[in-house]
Amino acid sequence: MNLHSSVNKFTSRILMTGLVILITACGGVHSSPQTVVEEFIEAGADGKFDELKPLCAKEAPKALCNPNADDQEEFATVMKTIKIVGEPKVEGNQALVKINISFEGATAEANFPLTKQGDKWLLSGEPEEVES
Repeated sequence: MNLHSSVNKFTSRILMTGLVILITACGGVHSSPQTVVEEFIEAGADGKFDELKPLCAKEAPKALCNPNADDQEEFATVMKTIKIVGEPKVEGNQALVKINISFEGATAEANFPLTKQGDKWLLSGEPEEVES
């Protein structure tokens, strides 16, 4: 076996591995409730407000999925403080993802509600505070 043949085999293996990873990762942003919330938090914290709406169901509040220009800075600041805690609770086509929100010295625990529409999980409402 010559060097050229070995390089081609090595390159083919790398490309196949990359393709398998890409196909696996393309389960999609909507593939699990936790993934949707992670993407929502990241987009909001990064100020990518145009990426929020596709993560939301039609019944989700407009202020959550399309914050107006006056609220965007505060929205991004709050999103940077949110952390997912625990595993999502899924019951049929409904799910709750528990989060911690820290803002202005206060910390609250809340659940992000999601609904499954077709094969996509989407945010369906604002986080609801969890009673301690």
